[in-house]
Amino acid sequence: MKLLVVGGAGHVGKIIRPVLESNEHECTHYDLRPIEGSTCRTILANVNDDAQVNEAVAGMDGVLYMPMGVDPNLTGCAAINTDPSFDVNVKGLYRFLTQAVKAGVGWFCYVSTLSVYQRIYDRDTILTEQEEPDATSPYGMSKRMGEAMCEMYSHGNPQLTMLALRLCHPMNEEGWEQALKRHADKANAGENCRPWIGTHPDSCRQLFAAALHCDKPGYHLIQATGDTQGTHFDHTNAKRILNWEPGQYVTTA
Repeated sequence: MKLLVVGGAGHVGKIIRPVLESNEHECTHYDLRPIEGSTCRTILANVNDDAQVNEAVAGMDGVLYMPMGVDPNLTGCAAINTDPSFDVNVKGLYRFLTQAVKAGVGWFCYVSTLSVYQRIYDRDTILTEQEEPDATSPYGMSKRMGEAMCEMYSHGNPQLTMLALRLCHPMNEEGWEQALKRHADKANAGENCRPWIGTHPDSCRQLFAAALHCDKPGYHLIQATGDTQGTHFDHTNAKRILNWEPGQYVTTA
């Protein structure tokens, strides 16, 4: 597949790069920052640059859209504010969707988040994709709007394979071990711990490998978490559409 990867310099992009840059795909990156260690072509541009977007999607078979919509100059909660969230997850996405359809792209994947919900830990029932999102933060709201746009474009272009992946705490190897150790330390100290739902890096890579091979036309909304027991999140769509479910991993924590 001739694949345009938007936001490949970010956190998720670094985790799944081995999948993206495999021999199966001819990969071009589109980002504000260079892709460290990448041997693929990179277009350094803003997602709201019409001319660059138009040029980038031309001739592509698929577009993977995964910028988060945060300010790279800030960290933590301060990074998630109104302007970058809506600029990337609404305005930028709209530009790529519009031009991808015009260019005849047959596969589009939007990387969303379970942050479209508020208080995902405090629910009495297992969460499925059918539950209406309720987040009102700039980040969560902008991601909700992005999902809605993908669904609308899919309805108007039934031949298009349109995926929206709701991720939950995707981690690299170092982050996984650190987070698991913090979780174990709290448990050993007798503190109340939230359920462990972080997504292992190998599980995340397997998810995107499966998504890249999906050729089922229509809009597919899929949540993907590290909840291996299925006590909080339902993975029926992930299993049915992508043949994916979170894996069990032995760790040093």
